[in-house]
Amino acid sequence: MARLLEAVACLLAVFLLLQSIPTTLSAPPPAPPPAHPLPARKPAQPQPPQHGPKPPPSGSKPAPKPFYAIAHRVLTSAGVVAALKHGANAIEVDFTAQQQGWWADHDRTPTSRRDTAEAVLKTIADQRRRGMTVGFVWFDIKNPDAFPASNKAASIEALRDLARKHLEPVGIGALYGFYNWTAWGRAYAVLSADLHRNEALNHEGPAAQTTRLFNTRGPANVAQRVLSVGALFKPSDDIGVCASNGGGICPQLRIGATSHDFGQVLGWTVVQNSVKQAYQMMGEAGVDGVIYGFAETDYADHLDTRGAFGIVRGWLDKNKDKRYLATNADKLW
Repeated sequence: MARLLEAVACLLAVFLLLQSIPTTLSAPPPAPPPAHPLPARKPAQPQPPQHGPKPPPSGSKPAPKPFYAIAHRVLTSAGVVAALKHGANAIEVDFTAQQQGWWADHDRTPTSRRDTAEAVLKTIADQRRRGMTVGFVWFDIKNPDAFPASNKAASIEALRDLARKHLEPVGIGALYGFYNWTAWGRAYAVLSADLHRNEALNHEGPAAQTTRLFNTRGPANVAQRVLSVGALFKPSDDIGVCASNGGGICPQLRIGATSHDFGQVLGWTVVQNSVKQAYQMMGEAGVDGVIYGFAETDYADHLDTRGAFGIVRGWLDKNKDKRYLATNADKLW
């Protein structure tokens, strides 16, 4: 038994001795450094915030543009209310100067005078204040040079002052319209020399002729140059082959719209049942607005005026990717 205990004690001593000896194994040597050490990476820099909408992806369609449905020959306050109720977002008014002042008057006869210019403009401004959409008033000026500047009631300055008094404060544009010889008189020069931001000049005629006029007599800002071409046509009338370079209504509108010489191009006049002509002007020519309503009488609440607007509205509903009825927030020129 004593020998057995000695043997166990001996084995235990050997075991303790082995535990006290450090191991001879070690980790593998480190890898040699690369021949060309890489530069230290810089910490990532914070990116500035992105502002504004992202650009459209390459090849995407352009955004739809605003369009103006312009009520024709609105000569009374009642006509203004009716037109805006129907859906018009711009108003065309014929203005005639008489010794005592300016009137809404198309025919310039002893019996054709309607409301005063101020009454019509005031009604339009009031409707805008009430929330109706009114982009601009198209001034079809029948006799712009009838009276000199000394006539404080009937000069072109007097009409412009009425526009600035009533339309400008509520954000409504004023489009002063000229045609033929009227574009070469004193009134045109007066307006062209001092346009406010909400004002523009319109000339009725072929695109090339209108470009020459604007280049000669102003305005300098292309955005404030507006071309119009049209007629009081019947639904059966031919307005030309839009894709041609002819002198017809539709080709001249198309030439103007693709020339980049004008801020806007407007056509006229869409009447009840003139679907073909309306769609040519709006679609093939690419105009920015059309006059609609009766062909040869004052605007009023009537089946034909509602029907004419319905033609314009119908095209817009079918082409929402191209055009939409302009709102008060849209920039004019």
